[in-house]
Amino acid sequence: MPAPLVTSCPGCGKSIKYPERAVGKSIRCRYCGTVSKAPASSKPTDAPQDETSSHPSADATREEKRISRRPIPVAAPARPTPPSVASSPMPGRPAIGHQLGEAGSPVIISQPRLRRKFPVTLVVLTALGIIAICSAITGSVIAFVARHHHGTATGEAEPPRDPAALASRDTQPAASVVTGDYPRRILAIGVHNYIFANPTSYGFDASGLVKRDLGKTVEKLASRFRVPDSQVFELSDGAMEPRRRIPLKPVIEQSIQRFVETSRKQDRIILLLCAHTVEIEGVPYVVPLEGDLTDPKTLIPLEWILKQLASCRAQQKWLIADFNRYDRGRGVELPHGGKLAASTAQLLKNPPPGVQVWSACSEGEYSYEFDDYYEFRDGNRIQGIKGGVFLSMFSVVFMQGLGGKTQSPSDSLPIEDLAKKVNELTQRLSEELEDPEDNSESAPGKSSAEAGDGKPRSRVKQSPFISGSPATETVPYDPTEAVPPSLVIPTPREVFGERLASVNEVRQLVDFFLLPPIKEARKTASGIRFDEIFPFRKDLLDEYRNHMTAEQVRQQAAQYPVRAAVVHALEQIRGLESGEVALPATLTEADRSDSAKANFARMQRAPARVMNVLEELDQELERALEHRDAEKSKFWQLTFDYVRAQVKARHVYVNEYTNAFGIVRRDRLPALDPQKGHVGWRLASQETLSTNDNAMKERRKEVRKIYDSIIREHPDTPWAIVAKRERNIALGLRWEPYARPKSEQLETVADSR
Repeated sequence: MPAPLVTSCPGCGKSIKYPERAVGKSIRCRYCGTVSKAPASSKPTDAPQDETSSHPSADATREEKRISRRPIPVAAPARPTPPSVASSPMPGRPAIGHQLGEAGSPVIISQPRLRRKFPVTLVVLTALGIIAICSAITGSVIAFVARHHHGTATGEAEPPRDPAALASRDTQPAASVVTGDYPRRILAIGVHNYIFANPTSYGFDASGLVKRDLGKTVEKLASRFRVPDSQVFELSDGAMEPRRRIPLKPVIEQSIQRFVETSRKQDRIILLLCAHTVEIEGVPYVVPLEGDLTDPKTLIPLEWILKQLASCRAQQKWLIADFNRYDRGRGVELPHGGKLAASTAQLLKNPPPGVQVWSACSEGEYSYEFDDYYEFRDGNRIQGIKGGVFLSMFSVVFMQGLGGKTQSPSDSLPIEDLAKKVNELTQRLSEELEDPEDNSESAPGKSSAEAGDGKPRSRVKQSPFISGSPATETVPYDPTEAVPPSLVIPTPREVFGERLASVNEVRQLVDFFLLPPIKEARKTASGIRFDEIFPFRKDLLDEYRNHMTAEQVRQQAAQYPVRAAVVHALEQIRGLESGEVALPATLTEADRSDSAKANFARMQRAPARVMNVLEELDQELERALEHRDAEKSKFWQLTFDYVRAQVKARHVYVNEYTNAFGIVRRDRLPALDPQKGHVGWRLASQETLSTNDNAMKERRKEVRKIYDSIIREHPDTPWAIVAKRERNIALGLRWEPYARPKSEQLETVADSR
């Protein structure tokens, strides 16, 4: 007869004997009543370690979702346990701690309070005995339910977990275990803070009134479609830390490849992609964070993405394409792909066999977004639209209710039901918007009273569509098949190698010369700096080192005229940006009242002072230009060119700002619509200058000429990256109405969970 195994009770510490057949099952201490799982051996064992890293946004366990939906009441209070390890894959989801035992010891399922020893009467002893029995029964029930939710489909208990392995969940993928979860997966990719293209809105709301950013939308989509938490992944530079990931081209490509390669035949997967697209010589491309809209080598062919999905073994494959975002209130700050091109729409409407597509817009349309807010009336409720209109409507429909039957693991993803309602609401909202590119009524900024022909401006249209069909073969649901491993989203350093310059090296170089943005940054911008994510070769940057401080330059100004002019210009511009003459970019109705006349005069004096400072700096730099060729340092040559271009560009922008206030004085601001929650006006960017001053137009040409020289002669340097971005910044301005959230837009529990 085999010898019994022995372990220590995690409740009272006494030894418990149990037969080998009880390994992995629940055992109860006969001294204190604690119910625990019997380990395979009385000797501590180390849990196996995986070699890859896991994406933090997908590391929460499936147990969290199940427990949060069906909370298990605990009848008896538990004794103190070691610290918990918790993780939350998406913002807003509660993290459930896991009770951890010593390595190789049983995991506590329930632990009743120890009976106290008193010199008591028979009645008291009887009462305590009844309590102990009830506690033991309650613990057994909890253990049974826990195994039902967390264990294998065959009824076997989950093996003991090593605390060290669980503590490193944010860097180690979960082990493949048998599960009863739905065979579904989501990878959401959002590109927002573009380096060379117009930014798109992540949709984050600092006030917390509207929870419709990309991450929240993916969370709600996964919850309604019963996608396990461990199979929800987000790759987005707009997400808050620690979930933020940088969607560079190789990072996006490798993430998609790993996602499709690790999917099983029985899986049903969703790839949600929010990004710009551009057509080059008839070929549609998706634009990554560092993509240059004129260089196909820096872009991702849309056809490649569709082929990746087609090669995936999953039986149902959806691409949700939220392409060609445009914010009317912000305008075009940098180049973008324009409206959805015919070639892009053609590919989306004719995907490979087995791939289904849900597009946010059709050919010749934008997918509209609001970096501020838009009030959309959904029946009797005012909906605060934040971020993308298309994705915001997911939340609206979820609040209304999808209807239909309760989902089972073998069912298809009910995207058609969701699309039917989302498409209708999206198109209805778009028809409320005036087309900013329609000049039939008047130029942007004119009021209705000044319309030339008196005709109302045409309305825009955004009409989402679905296409494609699922695979003909149906794969039966198999709860005993191991779940796919957690998706490992690589970092930029992992994909570009170790020969790169360190972030600190690049930052020290850039911090010396980089100036604040000409225009106010978006409130939702993540603040990611290009020098923190863009790959720079260490050997190349060694040629552009700076060995002189600003103080040393001031002391030797006569010897270094170019450097002295640069240091003085940098100090002056930074002083303007941080001082009281910083230019406002918004107005309210109160600023148009008679009592605000004095305020208008003050606001006009500030741009005038800025213009004078910039004019003097421009003249000083032009005088130093004759000494540029004598300057031997590449660092100071490039910094001098960059500062010259910045001074000229800011001069043009401030002139545009002055013209914009001329529109205010002449009362030519666009009308505000209280029904849409408008509270004021924001300066929106446009490529065309509003001024008729030829000197300003010539100065704009000089700016581009300087930047072109930097890009051509010093490629792959920080100055070239800045020049490529700044060259295409739209310096023209126009006034656009904007809105902010109201208390009635506070979301209900059903929409914010």
